[in-house]
Amino acid sequence: MLFFQSKASSELQFMSKFLIVVVIMLFSHQGLSQSMRKRTFTWLPAPDSKTNGVAVGLVHSGINDVSDSASTVVNGLTVELFGFGILLPIVPASPIYDGPDSVYRNKAKMDSIISPYNRARSQLNGLVLSGTGLVNRNLAVRGVNISVLNTFTAKTNGLSACVLWNVIGVVNGVSVGIFNSTVQTKGLQIGLFNSTTNLRGIQLGLLNGNGKRWMPFVNWNFR
Repeated sequence: MLFFQSKASSELQFMSKFLIVVVIMLFSHQGLSQSMRKRTFTWLPAPDSKTNGVAVGLVHSGINDVSDSASTVVNGLTVELFGFGILLPIVPASPIYDGPDSVYRNKAKMDSIISPYNRARSQLNGLVLSGTGLVNRNLAVRGVNISVLNTFTAKTNGLSACVLWNVIGVVNGVSVGIFNSTVQTKGLQIGLFNSTTNLRGIQLGLLNGNGKRWMPFVNWNFR
């Protein structure tokens, strides 16, 4: 009898602790009026906050600026349980080539075109894991980003790997996927089809385009 009472008491204590953790996860993103709130664990990191540890959420596409001076930073592990990457293939036009200064129309304005991607306010530093893929035009990843399906971010410094489509404004490092599309790549693209307007590096794939030429299997530019 005492054994069952002790076991029931242990289970009750475990459930109580579990519920406390869940409540903390759900409400740790509150308090938006505080300036640059710091967390070691957060559920859906809010704008103008910094997490040094673990950030978990269904999607992180909602991380946006609340003002020009606000930013969202995660240093450590970011886990996106679902993500909006599954929606990327149905976008009617390329999300990185748009506006009146499109590189397709004026390559001389490359610096002004990539400038917004270099100024991305939201930053995920470390290891990023996403269910279907990150989708955020104002997001920079510094480290390793692994998405199951697709990725669309402003900038990657490091490695971005997914099964289907990497669509990234600026890559300094390596992008791996069936399709890799960037405005600027300094590093390596590996996939079946690779395209970038401004390349400083190597492309390995069935068909590769770098703004100067299209070539099968291997393409490069170091100037």
